[in-house]
Amino acid sequence: MFYCFSGGLLTIVSANVGSYEWSPWLRFSMTEDLDERTYDLLRLIRRYEPIGSIRLVTLMERHGYSIQGRTIRLTLSDLDERGMTEKVPGKGRRLTTSGQEALETGNVGSRLEQIRSRIATLTSQVTYDPVEDTVDIERFALDAVRVDCRGLDPRSPIGPAMLPTTDADILVVQTGWDEHWGTEAYFDHPFLTPDAAELCVDQGYDLAIDALNVDPTPTDNAAVDEPEGFQVHHALLGTDRLIFENLTNLATLPERFELLAFPLKLTAGDGAPVRAVARWD
Repeated sequence: MFYCFSGGLLTIVSANVGSYEWSPWLRFSMTEDLDERTYDLLRLIRRYEPIGSIRLVTLMERHGYSIQGRTIRLTLSDLDERGMTEKVPGKGRRLTTSGQEALETGNVGSRLEQIRSRIATLTSQVTYDPVEDTVDIERFALDAVRVDCRGLDPRSPIGPAMLPTTDADILVVQTGWDEHWGTEAYFDHPFLTPDAAELCVDQGYDLAIDALNVDPTPTDNAAVDEPEGFQVHHALLGTDRLIFENLTNLATLPERFELLAFPLKLTAGDGAPVRAVARWD
């Protein structure tokens, strides 16, 4: 029988390099007069409040910003005037209700900008010649095994011990995170570890998941020991494996099935939306 399980989500298939096309449904607004750095500052205040300017400088530097204490103090003064932060005598700053609302309004959009920036960095680090990128259509008809990883906590790592050894072409990792589509929680999905990626490479598996990303997506809930960058993408795409993301409705599928996921034919493309369909007896 046939079963279409990609639903309305944009599924990405990436071959050779880690480039993406974003779904037209993933559109969120940001407050125009707050930049990405200010949103990151608000996130840190929310996470560690009350917090002083000296510690904020240290944390912002850990997040990749080169920033001086004077700049932090001026930004905090501006946020005080806007009513987004307030002083806690002897302790530092905390968010006001207005600050919380501003952060929630702009949080998703700012995060998408961060992801786009990191993806652009990844793409620039990979050698790609579109003339050589010819993939046979049969490459997108795959013998698949569903790997049930439901019940994990947000941002849980999926290591090699959680993946099976199989003669299938592709591992379809089911986290259940498609249920969080359109919410903040969707960004804090479980992810595969670099060791899990190496297992896939060694066994010759392609990879699919019902979440935004096979790598951890950067959010203010990220742990300090999480893998950085797109290590899973690098490992798989660097060996001509395929990656499918944002699948849905996997719970209705058997453990073994055929995955048909034909991408749009794009000139000189390295990623495309697909309509994912399962077929089994």
